[in-house]
Amino acid sequence: MTDTKHKDVWAALLAAQPEFKAPEKNAENTHFKNRYADLQSVLKAVLPPLNNNGIVLSQPIVVSDIGNFVRTILKHPASDTEMHEDVPLLMGKQDMQQLKSASTYARRIGLENITGLASGERGGN
Repeated sequence: MTDTKHKDVWAALLAAQPEFKAPEKNAENTHFKNRYADLQSVLKAVLPPLNNNGIVLSQPIVVSDIGNFVRTILKHPASDTEMHEDVPLLMGKQDMQQLKSASTYARRIGLENITGLASGERGGN
C-alpha cells in the first residue's frame, strides 16, 4: 500500500518511527555469549510501518572505485524523494560466503542507522 498523505520521505519516516516494534533478539552470538536481533527480525520490526507510510526499502550492493558497500535506500515514490545510508563491505576473504556474511551485516547496520532503530547491544553475525 502506498500512502500519499506525506509530503516527502522525511515526513513519512517521522510517521513510521512510532510504529516500529522492538526487534526480537532471535539469534545468538556465541563469541560474546549474548542474543541479538538478526536481519530478518529487524526487517520484521520496520518494514510494515515503512510500507504503510509509503516508503519503499532497497538495499543494493554498490561497487565503486573507492570500495564496495551496501546502500540502504528509503524511497517515497509519491514525492519522488529518498534518503540513503552507505555501509562498507568489510571482508577478510574474497569469497561468496564472506560476501553474504558482510552484506547481511551491512544491511542490518544500514537499516538500523537510517531508521533510528536500536536493536540492542553488540551485534551478532
